[in-house]
Formats: sequence, structure tokens, C-alpha cells
Amino acid sequence: MSVDMSIVVPGIRSDRWSKLREQIIRSCNRHSCEVIFCSSKPLPNELVGLSDVKHILDHGSPARCFQHGSMAAEGEMIALLSDDGVLFEGALSACIDQLRAADQKDLVAMRYTEGQGFRANMSDFVDSYWTAWHHADQRLPGVDPSWRVCMIFMMRRSQFLWLGGVDCAFEHVNMNLHDMAYRAQRAGGRVLLSPSFVAMYDWDPNRNEHNSPVIQAYHRNDLPLFHSIYGDLAIAASRPIQIEYDNWRSSPEVWQRRLSFESVS
Repeated sequence: MSVDMSIVVPGIRSDRWSKLREQIIRSCNRHSCEVIFCSSKPLPNELVGLSDVKHILDHGSPARCFQHGSMAAEGEMIALLSDDGVLFEGALSACIDQLRAADQKDLVAMRYTEGQGFRANMSDFVDSYWTAWHHADQRLPGVDPSWRVCMIFMMRRSQFLWLGGVDCAFEHVNMNLHDMAYRAQRAGGRVLLSPSFVAMYDWDPNRNEHNSPVIQAYHRNDLPLFHSIYGDLAIAASRPIQIEYDNWRSSPEVWQRRLSFESVS
């Protein structure tokens, strides 16, 4: 099946997948798309057998699931989305048009908002928000202040494969997205801001997630690993632009942080 875009979702909120697929179809609008769910959760019955839905069972980390899921992609473009947001109609379609008009090496930072009850202050997400040094954890010697970040991205699949995708030595799909965007920019690519906001996400500042697997991964593995690379200018400069695409196979098949968290929840 040849499609315009493959969207990989490394999520566990399977109760939201059917609605997410409907939103993706409306957001892709004039373009064809497929959705690839890679997760430890089974595919809901209502999605089984649909030609535009693929499912890969994987009990590993979010990073491993994303990279593993990307192997099933057949689209001209590839994108990452999480399963806890609301997509705007036609927004993904506009990003596809934007990317097709851009250079082969370019990628799109699909702009989004985060706010309690999905009610974000749009003024908090001005263009500078998508620059590296806007964020405290990116103000490191090996990070060029002019680089842009790309948390939910779209790029040509051929370029994604050339870069090697994300580094699954990181556990969550977060700091390794910064790393991938920086490698792309070092290779001469640009991070373009999407023509409009693509999604909005709920965020409760009072919610206690300090023991969640993704927060643990950030503090205990991903941030220290990121600092070990980008905390030193010489090491960051020697960071390979292209990494091994199959690196996800070296990531543990079972993500123990999630397993431990679920066992006590």
C-alpha cells in the first residue's frame, strides 16, 4: 500500500486509538495515511482488519516501540504522534504540502499546545518556543542556540531512514527527538514550523507523576545520557549524524520501569 504519510503511535491508551484514527483521517484530509500502533496493548476490536491501521505488539520502551513501529511504515512521509491529544482538521494535510515543497533534508516541527483541560495560553507557544535554548535542559555547550526542537515531527521517510531514526539508548521519545533534530540540522536540514497548530494536549500541573515510568526515564537515564553527549562541545561535535537504524533491537524487549510501575499501581 502506497500512502502519503505513515503515523507511528507508541502509546498505551488503547481506549483512545479509535478516536485518534478518526481525527487523523480528518486532519490528513486530502492526503492518504496509515496509522501504526506499536504498544504492549492489543489492538481494539473496532480497529482490527482496517486497511489503514497496523499494529505491532512490543513490550519495550516508548523509544523502542516508535522505532520498531517505523519499520512497518510505507508512506512517503513519516510522523510521530502521541495518543493523548486532539488534532485539528486539515492540519496534517498542510504539513504534508509544506514538506513536499521543502528540501529533501528538511523536517517539520508540528506545533502543538499544552494546557490544563486543553485550555492553553497560545501566547506561551510563540515561534521562540521551538528554539533549543528556550528550554532550560537544552542550554548546553553542544547545543547550538539557533537550532530548533521538534517534539512531534514529520519528515520524509527516506531522510528518517538515512539519519537512522531515534536513538533507543534513550528510553522515552523525548530527548532522542532533540538529538535527531540536531543531527538533521547538522546535516544541513531545516526544522520548519508547521503552518498552523496541529494538536492540543491536556496538561495538569498539579498531577503527581513523579513516579511514572516516563518521568523516571527522563531523570535516571535520558537526561544524563543527553548531558553526556551535549554537555561537552567536542563530544557533541563528534556525535555521528547517521546512527544505526536497527539500534532498537539492542533495547530491552521488556521495559522494566513500566512493568514495575504497573505492578504497584
